[in-house]
Amino acid sequence: MSDCKWFEYAQLSKEELEAIFELRQRVFVIEQQSIYPDIDGLDKSALHLVMSQKGKMIGYVRLRCLDDAQCWKIERVLLEEGSRGLGLGDELIKQTIDKAQSINNEFDIKLSSQCSAIAFYQRFGFKEKGEVYDDGGIDHIDMIKPSTQ
Repeated sequence: MSDCKWFEYAQLSKEELEAIFELRQRVFVIEQQSIYPDIDGLDKSALHLVMSQKGKMIGYVRLRCLDDAQCWKIERVLLEEGSRGLGLGDELIKQTIDKAQSINNEFDIKLSSQCSAIAFYQRFGFKEKGEVYDDGGIDHIDMIKPSTQ
Protein backbone atom coordinates (compact mmCIF):
# COMPACT_ATOMS: atom_id res chain seq x y z
CA MET A 1 0.00 0.00 0.00
CA SER A 2 1.23 3.47 -0.84
CA ASP A 3 0.99 6.60 1.26
CA CYS A 4 0.52 10.06 -0.29
CA LYS A 5 1.16 13.31 1.52
CA TRP A 6 1.09 16.98 0.48
CA PHE A 7 3.82 19.42 1.50
CA GLU A 8 4.59 23.06 1.07
CA TYR A 9 8.25 23.64 0.23
CA ALA A 10 9.05 25.01 3.71
CA GLN A 11 7.62 21.86 5.32
CA LEU A 12 10.05 19.57 3.50
CA SER A 13 13.15 18.51 5.39
CA LYS A 14 16.58 18.66 3.76
CA GLU A 15 16.48 14.87 3.40
CA GLU A 16 13.03 14.95 1.76
CA LEU A 17 14.13 17.65 -0.69
CA GLU A 18 17.23 15.66 -1.57
CA ALA A 19 15.10 12.55 -2.15
CA ILE A 20 12.70 14.52 -4.39
CA PHE A 21 15.51 16.03 -6.45
CA GLU A 22 17.31 12.69 -6.68
CA LEU A 23 14.16 10.90 -7.90
CA ARG A 24 13.37 13.68 -10.38
CA GLN A 25 16.94 13.59 -11.67
CA ARG A 26 16.83 9.81 -12.05
CA VAL A 27 13.62 9.95 -14.10
CA PHE A 28 13.83 13.23 -16.01
CA VAL A 29 17.58 13.54 -16.62
CA ILE A 30 19.09 10.04 -16.56
CA GLU A 31 16.23 7.76 -17.63
CA GLN A 32 14.87 10.16 -20.26
CA GLN A 33 18.38 11.23 -21.27
CA SER A 34 17.52 14.93 -21.09
CA ILE A 35 20.38 17.39 -20.99
CA TYR A 36 18.19 20.08 -19.46
CA PRO A 37 18.27 20.80 -15.72
CA ASP A 38 15.30 19.68 -13.65
CA ILE A 39 15.75 22.30 -10.92
CA ASP A 40 14.05 25.41 -12.26
CA GLY A 41 13.56 27.68 -9.24
CA LEU A 42 9.79 27.08 -9.10
CA ASP A 43 9.69 24.57 -6.25
CA LYS A 44 9.43 27.16 -3.47
CA SER A 45 6.06 28.41 -4.74
CA ALA A 46 4.62 24.93 -5.33
CA LEU A 47 2.79 22.24 -3.44
CA HIS A 48 4.49 18.85 -3.51
CA LEU A 49 2.74 15.48 -3.46
CA VAL A 50 5.02 12.69 -2.29
CA MET A 51 4.04 9.05 -2.67
CA SER A 52 5.90 6.59 -0.46
CA GLN A 53 5.84 2.85 0.00
CA LYS A 54 7.50 1.15 2.97
CA GLY A 55 9.26 4.42 3.80
CA LYS A 56 10.71 4.85 0.30
CA MET A 57 9.69 7.69 -2.04
CA ILE A 58 8.29 6.13 -5.22
CA GLY A 59 6.22 8.93 -6.78
CA TYR A 60 5.92 12.67 -6.96
CA VAL A 61 3.89 15.55 -8.43
CA ARG A 62 4.45 19.30 -8.27
CA LEU A 63 1.37 21.55 -8.32
CA ARG A 64 1.56 25.29 -8.84
CA CYS A 65 -1.14 27.94 -8.84
CA LEU A 66 -0.56 30.42 -11.64
CA ASP A 67 -2.63 33.35 -10.40
CA ASP A 68 -1.80 35.53 -13.39
CA ALA A 69 -3.16 32.86 -15.75
CA GLN A 70 -5.91 31.85 -13.30
CA CYS A 71 -5.04 28.18 -13.58
CA TRP A 72 -3.32 25.29 -11.84
CA LYS A 73 -0.27 23.67 -13.41
CA ILE A 74 0.57 20.01 -12.80
CA GLU A 75 4.26 19.36 -13.25
CA ARG A 76 7.02 16.78 -12.69
CA VAL A 77 4.64 13.81 -12.55
CA LEU A 78 6.68 10.68 -11.96
CA LEU A 79 6.82 7.17 -10.59
CA GLU A 80 10.04 5.27 -10.12
CA GLU A 81 10.50 2.58 -12.75
CA GLY A 82 9.55 -0.38 -10.54
CA SER A 83 6.27 1.26 -9.47
CA ARG A 84 4.80 1.83 -12.93
CA GLY A 85 1.89 -0.12 -14.35
CA LEU A 86 0.31 -0.70 -10.95
CA GLY A 87 -2.34 2.06 -10.99
CA LEU A 88 -0.27 4.34 -8.76
CA GLY A 89 -0.15 7.03 -11.45
CA ASP A 90 -3.94 7.19 -11.32
CA GLU A 91 -3.75 7.83 -7.58
CA LEU A 92 -1.18 10.61 -8.05
CA ILE A 93 -3.30 12.41 -10.65
CA LYS A 94 -6.60 11.95 -8.78
CA GLN A 95 -5.08 13.37 -5.59
CA THR A 96 -3.54 16.28 -7.50
CA ILE A 97 -6.82 17.19 -9.22
CA ASP A 98 -8.67 16.89 -5.89
CA LYS A 99 -6.12 19.14 -4.17
CA ALA A 100 -6.30 21.84 -6.84
CA GLN A 101 -10.10 21.82 -6.91
CA SER A 102 -10.37 21.85 -3.11
CA ILE A 103 -8.35 25.07 -3.01
CA ASN A 104 -9.89 26.79 -6.05
CA ASN A 105 -12.27 24.99 -8.38
CA GLU A 106 -12.74 28.07 -10.56
CA PHE A 107 -9.30 27.61 -12.15
CA ASP A 108 -8.62 25.30 -15.09
CA ILE A 109 -5.91 22.68 -14.57
CA LYS A 110 -3.13 22.56 -17.15
CA LEU A 111 -0.18 20.28 -17.78
CA SER A 112 2.42 19.52 -20.40
CA SER A 113 2.09 15.86 -21.37
CA GLN A 114 4.57 13.64 -23.09
CA CYS A 115 2.76 12.50 -26.23
CA SER A 116 3.01 8.89 -25.07
CA ALA A 117 0.87 9.79 -22.01
CA ILE A 118 -1.98 11.67 -23.76
CA ALA A 119 -4.50 8.81 -23.33
CA PHE A 120 -3.58 8.52 -19.64
CA TYR A 121 -4.48 12.17 -18.96
CA GLN A 122 -7.58 12.05 -21.17
CA ARG A 123 -9.05 9.53 -18.72
CA PHE A 124 -9.11 12.34 -16.13
CA GLY A 125 -10.84 14.86 -18.42
CA PHE A 126 -7.79 16.58 -19.90
CA LYS A 127 -7.98 17.69 -23.54
CA GLU A 128 -5.15 18.47 -25.93
CA LYS A 129 -4.51 22.14 -26.61
CA GLY A 130 -2.17 23.45 -29.28
CA GLU A 131 0.53 21.72 -31.25
CA VAL A 132 3.14 19.11 -30.36
CA TYR A 133 6.49 20.61 -29.32
CA ASP A 134 9.90 19.33 -28.27
CA ASP A 135 10.79 19.60 -24.59
CA GLY A 136 14.16 18.13 -23.70
CA GLY A 137 14.18 15.90 -26.77
CA ILE A 138 10.73 14.42 -26.04
CA ASP A 139 7.52 15.34 -27.88
CA HIS A 140 5.01 17.07 -25.59
CA ILE A 141 1.61 18.69 -25.93
CA ASP A 142 -0.22 21.05 -23.61
CA MET A 143 -3.41 19.71 -22.06
CA ILE A 144 -6.19 21.37 -20.08
CA LYS A 145 -8.95 20.21 -17.76
CA PRO A 146 -11.64 22.91 -17.55
CA SER A 147 -12.71 24.17 -14.14
CA THR A 148 -15.70 22.65 -12.42
CA GLN A 149 -17.40 26.07 -12.31
